[in-house]
Amino acid sequence: MMPGNASDAESKFVLSLLQSCFGWTQLPITNTLLRKCGHFFEYLILGMLLFQNARFYAGSGKKKFFFCVLFALLVAIIDEKIQYYVPGRSSQALDVLIDMSGAFLGVALFFLLRGHTQKKRERRKDQA
Repeated sequence: MMPGNASDAESKFVLSLLQSCFGWTQLPITNTLLRKCGHFFEYLILGMLLFQNARFYAGSGKKKFFFCVLFALLVAIIDEKIQYYVPGRSSQALDVLIDMSGAFLGVALFFLLRGHTQKKRERRKDQA
């Protein structure tokens, strides 16, 4: 985990890169907004990976869904707790909420996609 000043400098670099590549000089995208979006999408991917991995374990889809969301919550809390001890960083409950929103959406997308593909397979099986 990077100290706050190094992380802030990296985020500002990415923001300037996006602004120059896409001509976003007039859009009100701030460094903070970019960082929060980054965390949201990181945890969205984590949620997808957790649910994809959970398919190898026994249990209903709802149990897997709950397990994945709970595990992502644990990761988000630990991440924020670690940030508390890193110089120049802070630990915020809002960040856990943002992380959990991303993870929940990632798990939900894969959960719904799995249900949709299973129904599709069953229809094909019935037609054959």
